[in-house]
Amino acid sequence: MCAYTASGQSYKEMMNDYSYNFYDVVAKAEAHFENNGTGKGSGFKGYMRWKNENESKFFPSGDRSKVSPYFIENAYNRIKKETQYFGSRAAQNPDWIELGPRDANNVTSHYSEGIGRVETFYVDPNNTDLMYLGSRSGGFWRTIDGGANWECSTDTMIATGVNIMDASDTDADSVLINLQNAQNTYSQGIYYSTNGGKSWQITNFNPANLGWGGLGKTGRVRWIKMSPYDSKLVLVGTDRGLYRSTNFMQSFTRVISSGNFTQIEFHPTNPNVVYVYNNVNNSNRNIIQISRNAGLSFAPSNTIPNNNNNNNGRLSVSKDCAGCVYFSSNNGVWKSLNEGQDFAFMSNPGQGGHGFAVNDADTSNLIYGYVDLTASTNGGKNFNQVTYWSTGNSQHRNSNYIHADMRAAQSIGGVFYVGTDGYLAKSSDGGVSWTRLNDGTAIREFYRFGLSQSDAWLSMAGSQDNGTSIYKKDGWIEWNGGDGMEAVVQSLNSDWMVGSWQYGNRNKTVNGGQTRGGASHGNNNDWIAPMLTDPNHQMGIYSFGINVFKSTQFGGNWQTLGNVGFRNNNNGNSENTKHAAIAHNNSKLILASRNNKMMLSENAGISFTEITADLPTTNSPSWIAFDPNDDNTVILTYDRYQDDNRRVYISHDLCKTWENISFNLSDMPLRTAVIDFSDSSYIYVGGERGVYYKSMKGTKWNLYNEKLPAVSIRELDIQWATNTLRAVAWGRGMWQTKLVERADYSEITKITMNVAPTMTQPKEDFPIKITAVVTSVSPLKKVFLKWSKDTANYLNTIEFVQLSGDTFIAKSDIPEFPAQTNIYFKVFAETDNGNLTESAKLHYEYRACTSRPAVRAFASKTNVCRGDSFVLNGGGGIRYTWNNGVENATPILANKSTTYTVTGYDGFNCASTDSVRVTVDTVVTDVSLTNQTLRVDEVSTSYQWLDCDANWSPIAGQTNRTYTDLSGGNLAVALEQKSCLDTSKCYLIPEDLSDVGEVKNDNVQLFPNPTTGKVEITGLSSIGQFTFSVISADGKVVQLGEEVSAKLLEIDLSNQPNGLYMIELKGQDAVVRKRILKE
Repeated sequence: MCAYTASGQSYKEMMNDYSYNFYDVVAKAEAHFENNGTGKGSGFKGYMRWKNENESKFFPSGDRSKVSPYFIENAYNRIKKETQYFGSRAAQNPDWIELGPRDANNVTSHYSEGIGRVETFYVDPNNTDLMYLGSRSGGFWRTIDGGANWECSTDTMIATGVNIMDASDTDADSVLINLQNAQNTYSQGIYYSTNGGKSWQITNFNPANLGWGGLGKTGRVRWIKMSPYDSKLVLVGTDRGLYRSTNFMQSFTRVISSGNFTQIEFHPTNPNVVYVYNNVNNSNRNIIQISRNAGLSFAPSNTIPNNNNNNNGRLSVSKDCAGCVYFSSNNGVWKSLNEGQDFAFMSNPGQGGHGFAVNDADTSNLIYGYVDLTASTNGGKNFNQVTYWSTGNSQHRNSNYIHADMRAAQSIGGVFYVGTDGYLAKSSDGGVSWTRLNDGTAIREFYRFGLSQSDAWLSMAGSQDNGTSIYKKDGWIEWNGGDGMEAVVQSLNSDWMVGSWQYGNRNKTVNGGQTRGGASHGNNNDWIAPMLTDPNHQMGIYSFGINVFKSTQFGGNWQTLGNVGFRNNNNGNSENTKHAAIAHNNSKLILASRNNKMMLSENAGISFTEITADLPTTNSPSWIAFDPNDDNTVILTYDRYQDDNRRVYISHDLCKTWENISFNLSDMPLRTAVIDFSDSSYIYVGGERGVYYKSMKGTKWNLYNEKLPAVSIRELDIQWATNTLRAVAWGRGMWQTKLVERADYSEITKITMNVAPTMTQPKEDFPIKITAVVTSVSPLKKVFLKWSKDTANYLNTIEFVQLSGDTFIAKSDIPEFPAQTNIYFKVFAETDNGNLTESAKLHYEYRACTSRPAVRAFASKTNVCRGDSFVLNGGGGIRYTWNNGVENATPILANKSTTYTVTGYDGFNCASTDSVRVTVDTVVTDVSLTNQTLRVDEVSTSYQWLDCDANWSPIAGQTNRTYTDLSGGNLAVALEQKSCLDTSKCYLIPEDLSDVGEVKNDNVQLFPNPTTGKVEITGLSSIGQFTFSVISADGKVVQLGEEVSAKLLEIDLSNQPNGLYMIELKGQDAVVRKRILKE
């Protein structure tokens, strides 16, 4: 650590000066908050953000003094040259797609929604539809239509933070911005545009020429001001003094060699008078400095009374009182009537003064504030609150909400404009009501996120200042306020999610983000406390702090498993966990880290063993990731700001030994990692700038950055079923792209159960039907699922059928099992070209039924005749399934006696069964034929013979059991038996030919005889035209032929039973009969 003391410096000054050791700053800050408290507006959250962001970069020494200004840029540019990015693979890399959010308008339970931090802005006084916006980490945005549409132009630059800007009041296309590193706010140089911010060039005011800025020693640009009289005249305020340029920053001079110049204003009517504020120390904080020669030299004002060394000074001027200068700080508002020489105190609005402006058309109107905004209508004599940062405040209205924490304020043409941690907004009525202007700017600063493995769109993400938001197919929901952190989504229930505030304070929704409730556990957790779902019991969540907490109820009923075991080296006190990971296939394996220490649990978090001695370096890991294909394979990443070739390490034996796989990423700080499920096990890492990948066995990292902004990637995760890599970025929201070599694979965008898992569902009586939505650019071959119970070995397969469009449904159910049975399944989609998409492991547990409905089975008739209809109904439940697949009240046609069983379900999906037997009485309609007589085989109650050839009409008087017809005919009989009616089939009675002599005709021959099927009849020319019939031994006609005139006839008896048959050939004058045996 540094040898010198820091007793004379505030912790904020020390934070901004890299000559101070990190741990000296921490000690100073913690002493400050010990004495001053940590409430809202104290600055404590800002300090904790800084500490969380920076400790791993400089651990263990804390030395911040040896970092190049161009560290990140040099690393990124070198990697671009060394990878395949511009080689043959470049054309195959899919584009990253921005997911937003670009507004915060769909609000449910959020209480301080916003888009992102607006640090600076410019409004053209000649055309107020032309506006420029600068985000701390999201870059430069421009609109030409008053905010209806915005575009960003800095995504590919060295950094994406814009903290200050200015443009020419006579030519708004001439723009200057300070580009800053979003992580430490150090300048990467001033850039200029001559086309309204569409494109940029670096000026000579940059770290290479200045010798400061970038990631190295203190180097911040605080203010840029173009002269409203001559846009080539530019003054730049920095923490290294005040600079002046007369040629639009082509060259410059330092007119004041030291100081921290935080604001510059030109006199509203005199081009030679300039006012600046320098808050570097107490001797400067109670004065402003004034130039009367356009910034060549400056002289101090008289002391501003009662400012009491407050360093948050702000300046404002107005054409309405050209000789007036207004000054504000956290201690009040002052006014000068003599061009800044003397100031008189007016009032103290009573809160921080980060945002301050005087109406440029009416100096009776001022605005002032930090967390909320106040306004004065009497020249600053008193102020009244006009905005309310929390939507829970009773005074809150949509028209007075602009988010908390003012960052910039200005009056243009009598209209106030402010930038806050959520919005750019304007007021045309003196600050009373406000219109938010920057819908369409994607500038959210995300920390972490969680995604669904069954819903391709669903994610929950936590961000700085703007809370926790939910991304769905139809857009974003603003769900919770404050600083949002870790988030998890239940794998098969899209309504269940858990989000976080800082320090592991958890919140839960069970209705898709419409409301939220508490889900917190014990204290003593890190700023971004790790939270992970159990991959093998997906209602389980682990949360890590000093202790391990586990919920088996998805955020309810947390249990403390035990102390992780991290101890402070100096005092032995327990310390909390910074990073954690759970093995994909064996949830008993858990890794946890803090700084350079690591712990391993082999019993699901109950106890831990320290494995620090086996780690590859003494630095602090930034991420831990298990390989989903191999629980023994682990990745560690590091985000140190040192070119030490210590970026990525891999272990294949559960952290016993390590291999350095940094390769060409030797100097790129890395923040996150994930390994995919493919056979190649591609490893993806997110850096301070860019995303990179390589296969498990590869020896070179490839840039995977197509259309991804140059932002810090805070977390990566994979949505298995759509082959998608998703990322959250610091300052540019959420993005996604396809996995390597999987751009043309099918996508399973939605997987649903017929009842979503909860703590009470699905019940043990309830079989599960799975539905999937599948889209594919290639023809689909099949969709199917594999499932198993209790262990994830997927031994059972169920194919899907297409229901409609892209929706597929499983042909059969996953059956019901007893309570506490765990089911694991995956859904697959295979295309004709062999590409196979698979979902992640999905899991649910059957829940016990504590009671069951009293189900009854009813039939409208329990004795029916065959052919009649009856109806089945269940009672005692709210829905029913019958074993024959029918539905309640659907008519059934009686065929045979059957027992029908109904399963009835109550509102909890618990079931019981009942049965009913329906007896079907059948009429026997068999009839025998002897010569020309038909006889009903069974005695019946009544008989009526019917003529089949006359449309089944009754034959008068023929109501006996037998019927004889010597002339032949085609007959049936209607019968009544046991009060049931039925009709026989038609029977053919051959004509009695006793009066027609049978002719012996030796010319007619049958062959073969006997036959096994087909028989040929020859010698037919002697008969002439004839009909034929085949008659069985019992007198039934089994074949009948129309008139035939042929020399040869083939008859097929293959379908007839074996036996003796008569073939009768009936000519005009004679009949020939031949017997044939079929065997």
